[in-house]
Amino acid sequence: MTSTRMPPLTPENTYPTIVFVTHGGPLEAKSALLAASLAEHYLPAKMLTRLMEPFDVFDKISEETAQLFDELGVEQRFGKNEISIEYKHGNKITSMRGVTGPTIFLDSDMLLMCPFSWHHTFNADASAKPADLDTFRHGGGSWTEVWKLFGRKVPPKTYVASLSGEKIRPYFNAGFIYARDGDALSEAWLDASRRIDAAPKVINKRPWLDQIALPVAFSLLDWQPRELDVSFNFPNHLAGMEHGLPYFAHYHWPRIVAANPSLMHRTRSLITKYPLLKPILGKYDEWDEVLSKLDERE
Repeated sequence: MTSTRMPPLTPENTYPTIVFVTHGGPLEAKSALLAASLAEHYLPAKMLTRLMEPFDVFDKISEETAQLFDELGVEQRFGKNEISIEYKHGNKITSMRGVTGPTIFLDSDMLLMCPFSWHHTFNADASAKPADLDTFRHGGGSWTEVWKLFGRKVPPKTYVASLSGEKIRPYFNAGFIYARDGDALSEAWLDASRRIDAAPKVINKRPWLDQIALPVAFSLLDWQPRELDVSFNFPNHLAGMEHGLPYFAHYHWPRIVAANPSLMHRTRSLITKYPLLKPILGKYDEWDEVLSKLDERE
């Protein structure tokens, strides 16, 4: 009798690689802060950032940020926006290209607030949090026209928007996405995005194109996404954290950090642990209020 053995579990096929986008300008400060939070609380420490090209459109990151990424063990690969240079949300769509196996994409304006147990994401093809509300439909977009492009029936309203509480069709916030194969999702996401972007009957596409195309990409791959709760992608610009810390705080803008004691405490501890963060944040005026408040406490 011949016995078969499963391949051994290794870091390469067990732990997700966390991917985020970086380029020069204010985004590099957010990416640096995110990377520091991951280095402290994501124990597998598998991190990759896409440095956006071309450099006549996206500035190079500073020497301090490159040095910080090296110190934190963040792999750096170049990437391009294959939708439109004007559509900055498109930077993320192919960011997972070449990353085979489990992958998590994160928006750069997020902070890991506490130790992260990635096992929550493993029992599905993909995982994401439903959108706060159906911004596509409320702005005049038609899900019927979207799904018609791909010869598929319109999915039923089986999800609940995390903020409005309305029943919605599959529509996810693209700030946290788990995929069992990042490369496969990137290619399907790009295909869906391009076809939707070129369709004149689909209106209200920008800036929501990435989120409109995401459920279609899942469908093209025959993947069944798992719904994640708000703790994986918490909308700090819309709600407070009175009920405890989430895994990932999605703060969007430094002024939200400055107004939230928990985010300020997290930022202070990261700057203390990784001193390079302070001059990186200090390059950009939008962090002045945060840094001024931190200086007042010293």
